[in-house]
Amino acid sequence: MDMENNSKRMITAFFIGGVILFLIGLVWFLLDDPGGFEISILEWFVSIRSPFLNSIVIGFTTIGNVSIVVPVTLTFVAALLISGRYRLSAWVVPIGIALVLLNFILKVSFARERPEQIFRLIEGSSFSFPSGHSMVSNLMYGWILLVLGSMRKGGYRISITAWVLFSLLMGMSRLYVGVHYPSDVIAGLGLCYLFFPFIFLVVEKYKGPVSKIKTMGNDR
Repeated sequence: MDMENNSKRMITAFFIGGVILFLIGLVWFLLDDPGGFEISILEWFVSIRSPFLNSIVIGFTTIGNVSIVVPVTLTFVAALLISGRYRLSAWVVPIGIALVLLNFILKVSFARERPEQIFRLIEGSSFSFPSGHSMVSNLMYGWILLVLGSMRKGGYRISITAWVLFSLLMGMSRLYVGVHYPSDVIAGLGLCYLFFPFIFLVVEKYKGPVSKIKTMGNDR
């Protein structure tokens, strides 16, 4: 019962937190950065750049690129199939596609250009708001960490903590390389945390192999 209550509290916290973050990012964007704080934040990230740190951050932010996320996701699906988690594997690709489409629709709808006030270490290939790395890539890696966490008692706490840290670092990496405004990242993280409870519920329901799920159903 305690575990169930903890899960409900966690789901509620992520959902409400996600809504709040998205609204903060959206309002910040719509107000067109009053006071110039977004540019000030980006300039601070520029001020801490160094050749060594550049190579680390560029390498880290690259793992959120489509060219990396797609093969990782397909490998993840293959691993789920091999382990007998057929129902869980069936959710991964459709949800991934839905997230990509939603992010694309939002980007096209808001049509915000990438930051031009600072030197970008890499180039972005689409509009800026909301951040796709913060929203989509983080969620796809969230799938993997949740499944790993489901394999041992108490594993969720470790995997979710690691994922939150990963998602925040991914967001900051987008600011460091100069391809997003802070409001882009905040809105992206908001949507990421908003949808995370749904992925958690799917993993929790179908985390076991099909044979185990059937056995549990018969026991009831």
